[in-house]
Amino acid sequence: MGNRKQPFGYRMTLGEITILPEEADLVRLVFQCYSTGATLGELTKALCRQEIPYYAGRTWNKNMVSRILEDGRYIGEKGYPALIEPEQLRTAAKKRTARARPPQKTPAQKALRHTALRAGGEDRHRPAQRAHTLPRPYSASGTLMTFWPFTISST
Repeated sequence: MGNRKQPFGYRMTLGEITILPEEADLVRLVFQCYSTGATLGELTKALCRQEIPYYAGRTWNKNMVSRILEDGRYIGEKGYPALIEPEQLRTAAKKRTARARPPQKTPAQKALRHTALRAGGEDRHRPAQRAHTLPRPYSASGTLMTFWPFTISST
């Protein structure tokens, strides 16, 4: 895996952060296309057709595009020269929030949840009981109470 020391579009020259023109043009294009409706997938495909890689020897992916769209350094934060206007970053953030889907559970996660509920586990519609409010297996007189689902042996 490559390791970019600077965000895409920048490089370090003689101890100063400078703009890499070819990459900076792609950064601007990413923000412009995303704000006009392009998806991360469409942007990724378009960037793969370009001859400028994100990392040397690696093809573009959605995470790389997403990283660009979230990075505040492109508006001049943290001492970086601005490549885009702050409004472009805000627009991208709004669109990302609007497009965000809640995480989907895998079939395995659903099966585990179902198994836990059938075994008497915590249900999200029923608040969890705290340890101090759980029923005790022994009554005040010291006899084992019958409602407890298992027996506790004291050895």
